[in-house]
Amino acid sequence: MAIRGPRAAKPTEVGAVLKLANDVFRPKAPVMGRAFPTLFRPENARYLRIFADGSRPVSLVGACVYEMAVFGCRLRTGNVGSVCTHPDYRGRGFASRLLDDMIALLRRDGVHVMDVSGGRGMYQRAGCVRTGGLLVYPPITAEQAARLVSPAAASPVDYSARYLEAMQRAYQREPVRYLRPLREAALLTGMVGTRGEGGRLLVLARDPSGRPALQHRREGGPRGRPRGGREVVGHLEMRFGLREGVVRGRVNEYAGERAALVASLAGVMAHLGLESLHLVIPAWDADFIAGLAPLGLTPTPTGTGHTYRIINLPVLAEALGDYLRERLGETAERLRFEQQGDRYRVRCGRAAVTLDSPRATQMVLGAPQGPAVPKAARPLRRLLEAVFPLPMILPGLNYV
Repeated sequence: MAIRGPRAAKPTEVGAVLKLANDVFRPKAPVMGRAFPTLFRPENARYLRIFADGSRPVSLVGACVYEMAVFGCRLRTGNVGSVCTHPDYRGRGFASRLLDDMIALLRRDGVHVMDVSGGRGMYQRAGCVRTGGLLVYPPITAEQAARLVSPAAASPVDYSARYLEAMQRAYQREPVRYLRPLREAALLTGMVGTRGEGGRLLVLARDPSGRPALQHRREGGPRGRPRGGREVVGHLEMRFGLREGVVRGRVNEYAGERAALVASLAGVMAHLGLESLHLVIPAWDADFIAGLAPLGLTPTPTGTGHTYRIINLPVLAEALGDYLRERLGETAERLRFEQQGDRYRVRCGRAAVTLDSPRATQMVLGAPQGPAVPKAARPLRRLLEAVFPLPMILPGLNYV
């Protein structure tokens, strides 16, 4: 049969696409559908780009298009993942062609940034690059976490669907976040624990008096049930497991009151039986960073481990209009962002700088070692340094 593509999967083919992903990534435990519920669904078939041998999908590049709020501006991000080819069809360039096809589709659909969950050479050849904007801390021990306990602490409670709306309300107060409609949030919270490593979603609960809101077993209530009038003040998506004889955990996503999050880390570690905790914090999150300062730890600049590409710089700049005007005032109207294919140009008056895709992406999102504003005439450089890099966000539940 003829192999055809690149093309979108048909809604009726999503089951066959899911089988390909399971055969490649999870042959012994086919859970890709549960692990990525917003990706493998008929409504998302447009963003499941495939080659098919007859009716059988043999190569896949998948994506979910999400919206983000960045200090009041709405940005569109294409989160790309589940890139795979059946072993019998490898070495023919299918995945590279599908990735190029996906980039073109995302550009047509007005997506601003592409986030790829990986860093292999194929992504780099397509103009993707590692970015920064995060700080990684040395592992925190239970003894160190205990030093952060304060009256702001809340009780960690295992997530269940009854907490969804309260968790959403706390999440909506984040200045940098994904925009998650309630139905989408329900799908994403339901997948925790299905992605190959120990996973738990915890909510932090307090009663109105500020006391932790748990009824412990000795009080006669079931473990994890908050008292009446509980208040959800945040959440953490956790991954954990035994590594080198130590039960280690990491925070994949967090939201909520920073004082409560910091003061509750000891309780979270006890709840999960962790001996050390790995924290990666966005560099813009001054309150969380200040909360960790008593430990005297020095964080290291880093990125998410993903690679990124700015898809459409002029459209991104338009979406950031309010942010640029708040930072630059009337000067923002003189700043011009242009793009022709993979060449990007920023100018203000006679001053201009021309960039390729990787350098433009790191200008906007930063490099792993820190800001990466390109060399330019001083007035233009100062303007770019005032607005970039944009604040980074952990992929968290929106990981693809």
